[in-house]
Amino acid sequence: MNRPARLPLPPGADRLDLRSIANLLWRRKWILMLPIVVCAAIGYFLGRPEIIKPIYRCSSTLMLEYPQSLSGDLAHIVPTTSMGEQLARLQNQIQSESFLEKVIITTGMDKDPSVRDWANRNRNRYPDLTEDELADLRLMKLLREMIRMTSPRANVFQISVQDHIPERARLIATTLTRAVIEAKESSRMDLLRATHEFSLEQLALYKQKLSESEHRLENAHQSEGGRSDRANLVDASNRDVAWSLRENAITQRDKAVSLFDASSDSLAATDPRLKAILLGLQNATWMNEAVAELVALEKKYIEQTLRPTLDGEDPQSVAIRQARKFESLRDDAGRMLAQVYPELENGHRQVLAAVLLQDVKQRLARFRVEHLDALIDAHQGRVRRQPEVALEIRRLEEEVETNRTLYNAFVQQIASAEISEAFESTKVGGKITILEPPQRPLKPVRPNRMALFLLALLVGAGAGLGGIFLLEQHDPSLRDIRQVEDATGLKVLGTIPAMKELHRLLRHRENGALSETARQQLSEIFLSDNQTYHECRKVFLDISRERGEKTCTILVTSARAGEGKTTASSFLAITMAREAPHAKIVLVDLDARRPALHRYFGYDPEANGVRQILREDMDPESVLLPTWLPNIRVLPIGKEKDEKHSSLAAEDIRSLLNRLRPMADYIVLDTPPNLPIPDALVAGQEVDAVLVVVKAGDTPRRVVQRGVEIQLQFSDNVRGILLNNASDTLPFYDDYRYYGYGYEKKKS
Repeated sequence: MNRPARLPLPPGADRLDLRSIANLLWRRKWILMLPIVVCAAIGYFLGRPEIIKPIYRCSSTLMLEYPQSLSGDLAHIVPTTSMGEQLARLQNQIQSESFLEKVIITTGMDKDPSVRDWANRNRNRYPDLTEDELADLRLMKLLREMIRMTSPRANVFQISVQDHIPERARLIATTLTRAVIEAKESSRMDLLRATHEFSLEQLALYKQKLSESEHRLENAHQSEGGRSDRANLVDASNRDVAWSLRENAITQRDKAVSLFDASSDSLAATDPRLKAILLGLQNATWMNEAVAELVALEKKYIEQTLRPTLDGEDPQSVAIRQARKFESLRDDAGRMLAQVYPELENGHRQVLAAVLLQDVKQRLARFRVEHLDALIDAHQGRVRRQPEVALEIRRLEEEVETNRTLYNAFVQQIASAEISEAFESTKVGGKITILEPPQRPLKPVRPNRMALFLLALLVGAGAGLGGIFLLEQHDPSLRDIRQVEDATGLKVLGTIPAMKELHRLLRHRENGALSETARQQLSEIFLSDNQTYHECRKVFLDISRERGEKTCTILVTSARAGEGKTTASSFLAITMAREAPHAKIVLVDLDARRPALHRYFGYDPEANGVRQILREDMDPESVLLPTWLPNIRVLPIGKEKDEKHSSLAAEDIRSLLNRLRPMADYIVLDTPPNLPIPDALVAGQEVDAVLVVVKAGDTPRRVVQRGVEIQLQFSDNVRGILLNNASDTLPFYDDYRYYGYGYEKKKS
């Protein structure tokens, strides 16, 4: 069967559905309420004094008076401590061990039985400590946690004590207040004396550091003054000349090397022996001595070119001497070749002499480039090192200045400490005044039972909402029309809301069935302007449009029990009776194991019915039971003598329908669920339309899919789905009241 096209959502369907959320919360109310109740109970019990001990707070407010200011130069010599520094000093003093020991002795806390019991129990854990030492450690830890000091204003501070015993909190606060006032008078003098002693020690230390740093700075200046860039050949004045000489030297080197390589290759091509002779001459002693003299002249030529004032000889004279040395070397080479190799031709000796001189030239050219590179690199290295030397001198100067400043500061500090000690010993120094003395607390400050209870409620509500969210996310059931249509591929013909009146009437039924009065009330409620009635009308109109003149047979089934198929078939039959008042409707109960139609129509469940028609060949007219509606008759399943043969065969269904068709225009079959019992599969082949009932928010998706799938395997006349119990799970736009249509309220 083809899946119907999905219709667009009505306007407003994408907005926040508050009513659906409210329905969801009501449907899952126990999941929401359970954690709220549990957390509220926990919050209530946690607020009990037996669970969390109440904490009382006792405080005293004190004012730190400003000392009398001095005039003139003494105002700069005597240091003035800010209020923040004094309060911080008092805070540290209150937390010190000596101060806390005094408080413990004064208040008698060391004789507290609970502290002594704790110390006695923990002696084995701390074998190195005595019982008194353990008690002192315990009390100091407790006091550090109990005591707090705050400063609400500039020169006003507050000492507060928190304890489980209100009287002890007042006693500790009173003791602290007195101890702070007494300690203030002595701590300042002790601090001044300690400062004076410290300043004397530091004065001697920084005097030595100042002397050492001045000595290092003097040595650095002397070392820098002994250096002179004029002792180097390349400096900032002739740097460009050196670079020009280097460029020319590179050009001459490349040219000389190229000529030598060409001459050497030509010599080897003329006669291979000449190449070996050339190698021997290059390594000869007289040749190396001559090259060394030429290198010395080349070095002197470079020095005279860069520094003409180093001695009296100018560069031109050095160049002339170098040229003469070349001529002398040429003559020496010719004579040496004639003496050592007389067998060589004169032309070969001249060629060898020329190549040998070319080798000397390319050696000198290489040396010139290397020597200039070394001079330039040395100059660049000195340039790079100059910032480091300057930085070192600057660092030494700053070190000297820092040591001198610190030395002078300690000199002034010693004088200031002496004057301050004399100043504090008089009555013009600052003092502490009590603004609010400690009072015995009347009610605890913690815990806040109301806040704890409200927090527990919030936690419970959050846990409940989280549980609802998890359940909804992992709920395998189908909850609305689109989910059902997507899962089954069938159209939802109608949605049957949960009728509260029906459940109320069923709770007051007699002998398992509704009373006559209850049936009348249910009929009136259903046939009024009721949403269930309108939904059943839509189903009836959809089925009856293809009926024609023949009897229409409708089978109502579900995938499992408890889906509401009996309710759906009963309401559908009642709707048919209302919409077609002249038509005859027969409602047949085919559920042999759990018949339920008698609960709605009030007949005897043991009455004759289908089994008697099929097994005993009884006339259907004799077993059809009338109802309170004149055009509806009910056919019970009938009593079965042998329960082993309770199932109905296809031939039985066919025979039954053939006998009922002449008596009715519409036949509605209420069958058992098709997954556990195949009766609906058998009967579905003999009817005109099959309706599958699905309980919204209850039936798992896989069960519904399997039930529809197996029904379609046996019959292709499955018309659609009836979605039962839909009022709590459908979104607001699936309710006909969403469209704003209903009876107009009468004006009074």
